[in-house]
Amino acid sequence: MTVTEWGFGKFAENVYGITDSRFNDIAEMQGAFFLPEISGDSINISYYKEQNDIGIKSSIILPLFSKGDLVGYFDIGSVYYGRLTLEHLSTAEKIASQIMVALEHVKLYEDLETGGNLL
Repeated sequence: MTVTEWGFGKFAENVYGITDSRFNDIAEMQGAFFLPEISGDSINISYYKEQNDIGIKSSIILPLFSKGDLVGYFDIGSVYYGRLTLEHLSTAEKIASQIMVALEHVKLYEDLETGGNLL
């Protein structure tokens, strides 16, 4: 399984193996992952090396689940070391929840438009 983490800019075409990121661990934990310091010297995972190369210094990553299925990740980066806090996590969880509501509504709308099975 591969995952694409970034959907815009120079990362739009990048695809990473699941072992080249922490996303598999995050999915298994079913919870947020804090990385307070992304450093080129201490990170040996290509995803974080590329983040570090463009100035991302810390991140919070949340898995996005819909009806028990993992559908993606919500990754927030900061250009400062250790600046992301529990308050940021709480806000990120609320945003992630709203993202999932919106995605589920889009799926429902598409199913209604195509006459798909709603169950």
